[in-house]
Amino acid sequence: MANNDLAFRFTEEKYASKSEVMKDLNTSLVDNIWANIIAYRKQYNIGLGLHSFSKGEYVLCNCQFIISKNAQAEMKLLRVMREVSALADDEYDGLEILSYQSLLKSVAKNNNLDDSDIRMRNVLKGDVHFFDETSKILPRYLDALQFIKESYVRSIDINFINEVHGILVDDKASSFRSKEDSSQANRVVIDRIYTAAPVNLIESLMEDLCNFINNSTVSPIIKAYIAYYYLVMVKPYSKYSEETAALLAKAIIARESMGAMACILPLEHLLVDSEADLVKLYNNTQRYNDLTYFVRYGLDFNENVINQLIDHIVSYKTQMIKEEFYAPDVETPVEEPVEEAKPEPVHPSAQETKEEKVEQPQLAPATPAQREDKRIVINEEKEEQRLEEIAISYIPRGLDEAEARRLEVHLLELDPSLKKGEARFYARHCTLGKMYTIQQFKQANRCAYETARTGMEHLVELGYYRKEQIKNKFVYTPINRR
Repeated sequence: MANNDLAFRFTEEKYASKSEVMKDLNTSLVDNIWANIIAYRKQYNIGLGLHSFSKGEYVLCNCQFIISKNAQAEMKLLRVMREVSALADDEYDGLEILSYQSLLKSVAKNNNLDDSDIRMRNVLKGDVHFFDETSKILPRYLDALQFIKESYVRSIDINFINEVHGILVDDKASSFRSKEDSSQANRVVIDRIYTAAPVNLIESLMEDLCNFINNSTVSPIIKAYIAYYYLVMVKPYSKYSEETAALLAKAIIARESMGAMACILPLEHLLVDSEADLVKLYNNTQRYNDLTYFVRYGLDFNENVINQLIDHIVSYKTQMIKEEFYAPDVETPVEEPVEEAKPEPVHPSAQETKEEKVEQPQLAPATPAQREDKRIVINEEKEEQRLEEIAISYIPRGLDEAEARRLEVHLLELDPSLKKGEARFYARHCTLGKMYTIQQFKQANRCAYETARTGMEHLVELGYYRKEQIKNKFVYTPINRR
């Protein structure tokens, strides 16, 4: 019974190696305990069709912990997809820039390059004419991400992986390395831990990897981390194998789960995670032919990655709200009816003073009709004086407020799918040829930006507006509905 408890403990609570069991129990006499642990794990082991360098087959212990952890990861991934899908195109572009800047830093660190914010902004702007050959991995990495966004629906085979690597090295004829890895670890005879696959095994191991990617039924997240580990361990290229592995992991998640938005996942942080911890994981995985060691690490890492992406989304939305809140009010085209100025009651003494200022001769008391005519003349003079100060001689006059209210009620009665705020805005912003913005809807209805964006998009769906893009800004112009 005690041995079964230990088997559960060192599998579900902590996926321990034999040496870790010895350390935790403070004894070297663990052969029976280790045998029970292995027997417990075999109940959950599944074959993956991936072979180690010593011809053994890797397994995955799909135990209760892995199932639970993977379910949590998929739920968080769904949340990210909902959050990102709700963003407008320009908002998504802003989030993409923020994410790319973060992940490019990891690529730069992995290659001992300058990872300053200024350098990352230069890469994102395409201002890389002064980059040396080593630094060009950064703009090429962006090109590889764009390739995945456009090609993730393709079947992932050796040609696909070579194309991704070819972008990084700027060589369309990318091929596997032809020289053995020079690490001393590869020369050990007993209990050898490889740092790269022997050259003669690379092609067959890569075929195993592609078969696994296309045929395995494990979840996309687990598959992505297994593929990352396997490509890093095979090390099929003389350089940039790790970067290719990160891009391959994204391609898998994009193809099977998230689509193009998988490119903003900062999986590149794997490249610069604690080297000592990763070496230990790689060694345990290779020694026992058990990918569960790395998968557990990957699921924990994935949780941090998704949390970071959620933080990026929240941070970006907060920034947008602040910019909108503190932005100075911009005068928009006149939509509200211009009401004629109503004459203020004039005290007789004030009228006399006013007449003295304009040096008009005193006349006999005017009749009401004459006073009316006089007011009109004054308004026209003011109108002419105001028009002299602007560059346009025609000021459009829309519906007056009473007409706008009647149109609002008419719209709501005619189209029950319209919301009140949408009808209110359209009734006052329906002049053909004009272009309106989400910001105007937000100000008119005093609502949040997301509510305004949703309202305008709904009006587009219903055929009230046509959505157009001017540079990086969306505008909405009324459609003739007569």
